[in-house]
Amino acid sequence: MSAPPTGLKQVFREVLRSKTGVIGIILLLFITSLALLTPFVAPFDIAKKWNDIQWWSDNPVLAAPGWMTIIMPDKYSTTIILDEFSSTTTQQGDIRIITLTGSFRYSFRNFPSEIKLVLDADYEVQKPQIRITLSRPDGEDIVIFQGLPNKGENIVNLSLDPQSQDLIVSYLFSNFGVAPSAVYPEVVLFAVKDANMNDRMKASVLRGIYRLNIDVIAFDDKTDVKPRLYVYGNAFGLFGTDAFRRDLIVGIMWGAPIALAFGTIAAVVTVLLQVIIGAAGTWFGTRSDELVQRAADFFLIIPVLPILILVNIIYGINIWALLGWVILFSLVGVSSKVARSMVLQIREEQYIEAAISYGASKKRMLFLYILPRMLPYMFALIALSAPIYIFLEAALSFLGLGDPNIPSWGRILGDAYGEGALYLGYWWWVIFPALMIILVSLGFTLLAYSFDKVVNPRLREE
Repeated sequence: MSAPPTGLKQVFREVLRSKTGVIGIILLLFITSLALLTPFVAPFDIAKKWNDIQWWSDNPVLAAPGWMTIIMPDKYSTTIILDEFSSTTTQQGDIRIITLTGSFRYSFRNFPSEIKLVLDADYEVQKPQIRITLSRPDGEDIVIFQGLPNKGENIVNLSLDPQSQDLIVSYLFSNFGVAPSAVYPEVVLFAVKDANMNDRMKASVLRGIYRLNIDVIAFDDKTDVKPRLYVYGNAFGLFGTDAFRRDLIVGIMWGAPIALAFGTIAAVVTVLLQVIIGAAGTWFGTRSDELVQRAADFFLIIPVLPILILVNIIYGINIWALLGWVILFSLVGVSSKVARSMVLQIREEQYIEAAISYGASKKRMLFLYILPRMLPYMFALIALSAPIYIFLEAALSFLGLGDPNIPSWGRILGDAYGEGALYLGYWWWVIFPALMIILVSLGFTLLAYSFDKVVNPRLREE
């Protein structure tokens, strides 16, 4: 059995020769690349809007990933936004009649999930009168809104607006003599005209060109109306949306730098502190060794997670304060005991005895001879510790005790659990953040195993 390598270059060369090391590095490079791309794909200004529900209101609710329309075109559709209208104006005395017309093609095989109208109105004194009609491919005209909008943005969700629902009920009653107690505008407006056009399960989708006609009666020359129509699908973006309409790609991508930064910084700082303190305690004498080892035993039995939960509840700490508390509770620990066992072996080697013989101080020998010899082992300990801290941050965020100002994988999973996502079939809300946690943890774990296999004589291959 060959002796373990001691130089960093030799250790990394050996790691790159192992399959586990290469796979671990590839996984970590993927997560790192994702973290580096995050500010360009999802700038921090967008990430800060994660808690602003109004910011995401234009997205469909609980939409699956957009590529599901390719895999299952009969079940999934994307959102159509109509915001381009032609305008004609006629004057009748003191009254102006503005007619806005826009069209779109609906070619999906399933019904929309929602329909929303946005009317951005401006006027001087008197509110304009608005009447909106949807002209279908079969020649049917259905009035979907009429009223007096307020100045500014007016949002009308046809699936929830009582007046719009009453208008559609009137259409059904005039054609079929039935006034249903519950009406589904997103089905009726896009269904083939028959007695089942209010039944999502029995109705057939009417595909073709739809026209939106908006008649505005204005009472002054400054009246202006800018409409937008949202025909929501049930598929959106790369990772879909959640129950709050948030685009999950923002949370997934920002989870990468958060996890890497938190896990790597916590692992590097705690391992360095524990190794230095453990090595120094062993090297400088029996009393200091005993003090460090008993402190390590004490810190190992402290229930860190419940303490962090309590601190978070009391002080409401952010991500960096959380990192500081984690480091504080990890000043000494397992790595201190590993360092002790290594120092006991290293101090018996000949180059240490030679340094003692020419009068080198203990401090010089610790930092110039002993700790550099332990560097390969420290890399293994860092790689092994990083997943622990990543899981710790994810666990706190899952419990709602992480940083409330930024999205993270654990927080996304916590929101999904709170809304019963997995039970209700919203798999994308759970799988993608869980998969990212698994990938980054697996990358560090494989890298740690490859380091350990290189520096640990018991694991080295013949």
